[in-house]
Amino acid sequence: MILLWLVFETLFALAGGLAVALILNCMFWWAAKIVRHPEWGPCFVFLGLIILLYEKAGSSQLAQMTLLFSGLIAVACWGEGQDWRARQAERA
Repeated sequence: MILLWLVFETLFALAGGLAVALILNCMFWWAAKIVRHPEWGPCFVFLGLIILLYEKAGSSQLAQMTLLFSGLIAVACWGEGQDWRARQAERA
């Protein structure tokens, strides 16, 4: 029973952390896109991650997975933000 609970908790932390990280990154992406600087979105994510790490909020498994996935997604979105800005400059 304990092993089953441990597996459930781990799967929940992975799925929940990924979902929260996606929502967090999309929120910052759209907020930065409103001011026409989507490449700033990952910077906001990294700032949030630093604040969370400083506040020691990473004590739960869900928070640790969210931090991990947010960092990975932010790195992937950084280049896309620069490409989006270049496409917008070509249109103008």
